[in-house]
Amino acid sequence: TAGESGAQSNVLEILDNLLSIEIREFIIPLFDDSDLSEKVDRGNQFVSKQADTTEAVTNWLYSGNPWTSAIALDYSLNSDTTNGEMDWTKIPRNQTIREVCSAQWAKDSSPLKTMKNFPTEEFILKETSMYSTLEKGFTCCPNCRGDRVWLRTNYL
Repeated sequence: TAGESGAQSNVLEILDNLLSIEIREFIIPLFDDSDLSEKVDRGNQFVSKQADTTEAVTNWLYSGNPWTSAIALDYSLNSDTTNGEMDWTKIPRNQTIREVCSAQWAKDSSPLKTMKNFPTEEFILKETSMYSTLEKGFTCCPNCRGDRVWLRTNYL
């Protein structure tokens, strides 16, 4: 009907404005008149593309942006995707990053403790606060970790 067509147009306009180009190319075609099997194939391509987050997390980690670097670092360390290696010369030296490293360092099973090139003097705080800046930023979402934030923000 005309009402459904108008609503679909509005949804497509909103998605076009909100989604990144990479995600848009997978999502928008789901609304066209193509065969259901084509839509399922496109959905499977999208899921498999999103499943490989390593490159995106690495780009965030070394982006130079203090906030995205901190989220990516938190994600990498909590999900232990580092394989024991990081280029610490490319990671910003700021309070939030140091807080993430210090919180990790306090854990017995921290991957930081097994990294040969981890510069403890530069990234571990002598005194830590009860909550890190990253944790304070998510008080509205108490169980939010960097990995969950990354997954949420990666879709927008």
